Amino acid sequence: MGQLGSLAAIHSGGRYVATSIAVAAIAVAALARLAAFTRLAGFSWLTGFAILTAFAIFAARLAIFTRFALRAGFLRLLLLRLLLLAAIGIELVIAAVHVVALATLLILFFEARAGFAQHPKIVIGELEIIFGVDPVALALRVRGQVLVLFVQLGSVAPRAIVDPAAIALVAATRALLLLTTTAATAAVSLTIVHQGLFVLST
Repeated sequence: MGQLGSLAAIHSGGRYVATSIAVAAIAVAALARLAAFTRLAGFSWLTGFAILTAFAIFAARLAIFTRFALRAGFLRLLLLRLLLLAAIGIELVIAAVHVVALATLLILFFEARAGFAQHPKIVIGELEIIFGVDPVALALRVRGQVLVLFVQLGSVAPRAIVDPAAIALVAATRALLLLTTTAATAAVSLTIVHQGLFVLST
């Protein structure tokens, strides 16, 4: 019965610490929002003192609970609570990374919209010419030419990005050029040697 009462006390103490963490977080958030007002009012030291007080109260409550847990011999429960807090912290970091990524994508989207909005006439004019809606394009029958182009592109057979036959042809050409250069160099060398020997013999 005594051990059951100790477990109940530890559980209630854990809930008390969790509540203290939530209250301290709310207090710090409120003080952070209040920081702008206190800076404007010239009481920035007051904001810092209030934040330090909130953290000191939370540290004192956590120390009391830790001492109680150590006396009762239930350090595992405290470690589990700390692991839970670490997991919550990791989830908050992941959520922050997701928010930053989403904000970056939104910024890129709005920048693209701004770039389109800067030159809408040019972009729309180019699109009109491409699709044959422009009066000049209609007069020159560009729409029909675009259709012919699409038909011709559809009749082109797809090829691999790296053509092995072309690579083999290039390698064979290089080998042939290297062989021809070597043979020509050898012939020139033999001719010079032969002439030198002929001159010496006469």
